[in-house]
Amino acid sequence: MGGHEFGCRLLSGVTVLFLFFISLLFVQAAFPQPPAPIKPSSYQDKSNGDAVASEEKEGEENTYFLPMPPPPHKSAAWVLEQMSQTDNPAIRRRAWEAWPLEESEVENLEPLIQQFSDPSASVRAGAEHRLAEIPTATVFAYVMRAFSTVDTVKVQYLEVALPALPPEVGIYLRETLDTEIELPLHRRIAAYVLGRMCYREGIDTLTGHVWSTDSELAYTCVEALRAINDPRSLSLWMQLLGHENAHIRPLAIQGLAVLQSPAAMEQIRRLVLYPGNETAQVNALSATESYPPEWQLPLLVEVMEKNSSLAAHAHRLLRKRSGMRFGTNPAQWRNWLDSLFTTPSPPLVPGGTD
Repeated sequence: MGGHEFGCRLLSGVTVLFLFFISLLFVQAAFPQPPAPIKPSSYQDKSNGDAVASEEKEGEENTYFLPMPPPPHKSAAWVLEQMSQTDNPAIRRRAWEAWPLEESEVENLEPLIQQFSDPSASVRAGAEHRLAEIPTATVFAYVMRAFSTVDTVKVQYLEVALPALPPEVGIYLRETLDTEIELPLHRRIAAYVLGRMCYREGIDTLTGHVWSTDSELAYTCVEALRAINDPRSLSLWMQLLGHENAHIRPLAIQGLAVLQSPAAMEQIRRLVLYPGNETAQVNALSATESYPPEWQLPLLVEVMEKNSSLAAHAHRLLRKRSGMRFGTNPAQWRNWLDSLFTTPSPPLVPGGTD
């Protein structure tokens, strides 16, 4: 009986241990251990005989995780702040150009801009002097903001002040016009204001964009060059007469005529003297209305004589300018013109005798 009892007790103990290990397996399956933390490349396993990259304090558990990148900054102010702190002066200047205006700055500028429309010359002169003391970036930002809005009253006041803007503003406008990533509207505003300022230092910049694929920008640059009216643009106007944009060619004729120089007059004469592009010729002949009569009248008579397709238009301009009614016969107009510009002979004084 003793041996049998000992065997039963041993079997019971083995059964208990077996059930205990089975329960452990179920617990591990139900509650798995979390994965080990990812270790950076600087960590080396001690099992290879290498030291850990950083010393660990005794008794403290040290875990390693991959470094997380900083959160992205979506604020425009933060971007401008970073731009303003770079070593590149061009980037710093662009940051200040784009910096938002404080409401106080706008409130101070608006009354000053309005003073340029004052009937008093002394008030206008004082406004121009005060405007020159305001930071260029502030004036530039105000101009761009005003033309970007639909506030027609504000724009009307600003239009009067544009010719008096400080020349330094032109530098900012040229950079805006040359910046390809700038908004198309801002580039057109820059071109327009350069023309209204008669900023001659911007001629080369404007000329570089008259062939732009952006037709609106090209048109605005041509308009600006016509407003500046620099004699150096004669050759450019001649090139623009062949521009592929049909809206720019008439502007080129007007730009050529507005120069009112002998060289420009000779180019117009060559353009209208013989049959050719009738639309361009009509525009060119009409553009001579601003010329003095001693320049325009001989050209009109010569056109009647040599260009039959343009003779009717030349006749209308002759009647309007001279007030004479000689019909459509070029010979009658020639006789009148010769008599008009021919110096009469001095009267004969009969000699007397005593």
